[in-house]
Amino acid sequence: MNKILIIIEREFLKRIQKKSFIVLTIVSPLIMAALIFVPLWLSSIENDEQQHVAVIDPSGQYFKALKETETFHFTQVPSLNNEMRSEESPYDAVGVFPADCSTTRRRSVSIVGRRCLSTCSPTSRRPWTTR
Repeated sequence: MNKILIIIEREFLKRIQKKSFIVLTIVSPLIMAALIFVPLWLSSIENDEQQHVAVIDPSGQYFKALKETETFHFTQVPSLNNEMRSEESPYDAVGVFPADCSTTRRRSVSIVGRRCLSTCSPTSRRPWTTR
């Protein structure tokens, strides 16, 4: 039994004296802390740019309900056209409210955007997608 303890002690001391063990002992907690705090820090960054949203609302009742804030500016437009899909479009997103949205069971509202609103940096661009 005494010989086994001597062997275990020798192997343990030999392994902890390696440079790789010492480096990983220091670096591993730093990596774990970065995995926790970097996403928290990135989520706390706010976008100060005002987002321009075009609203297609044939009935006009939903556009009245949208309140402008420091973050969002709403503009009512008659229809979605190809100019709104270009990179040079003044709109960051387009909200489409069908005319029969409140009278039928089909209550589908579409939001079409070329970049994410208020959650991303102003330089991050995505192709126009429907959400």
